[in-house]
Amino acid sequence: RLAWRGVDGRVELTWDEHGGPEPVPAPRAGFGTTMMRQLVEAQLRGEYRADWSPGGARVTIRLPDLVFLSRIVLSPPATGPRKGEDGAARSNPRGCVLVVEDMALLAFDIAEALRRSDWTVVGPAASVADGIALARGFGDELDCAVLDFDLSGVRSTPVAEVLRAAGVPIVWCTGFEASALDRLPEEAHLQKPIDHEQLLATVERHRPQRLPPAAH
Repeated sequence: RLAWRGVDGRVELTWDEHGGPEPVPAPRAGFGTTMMRQLVEAQLRGEYRADWSPGGARVTIRLPDLVFLSRIVLSPPATGPRKGEDGAARSNPRGCVLVVEDMALLAFDIAEALRRSDWTVVGPAASVADGIALARGFGDELDCAVLDFDLSGVRSTPVAEVLRAAGVPIVWCTGFEASALDRLPEEAHLQKPIDHEQLLATVERHRPQRLPPAAH
């Protein structure tokens, strides 16, 4: 049963399932759950909750009215590299890549492609402010950055400037033509939709070319 109602300035959607086998919580979040949580919480600034009670399963999603009224996509919180069970950050052997992309599903796809190839992923960030914060906070650890040019209508050039100042190579992944970007000649350009093999090969090719920090 699917139902919705307005609650305290938010739209609440509930999905209830009853009458089947007793639901059993999965030991870890799968692809579908991870994707849904990323879309709801990161891109739409909503809330996602799953309840696996003996009587049946219920998924509750709360979204701001603003999402429906103006279709404004809000920025997700900044996140860092994956953590292990003890809470300590885990550095993957190939290096560390910052992902800045405002479309949650595409950001998740890029990040997962990198993680599956043993890269540590910082982000994804979906706004200029979050991108700058992560670029400054992880600049010394970054081997490369995958950067979208347009973040909800705002150019990501300020993020690129911080990365360049730290000597971090940039791979632009965008729907814009290379000629339309504020791009340096040594910076790569990949056209959306992104091919995973091309993305991974480009990031790998630029990793050894970490540039000396820009002079101040």
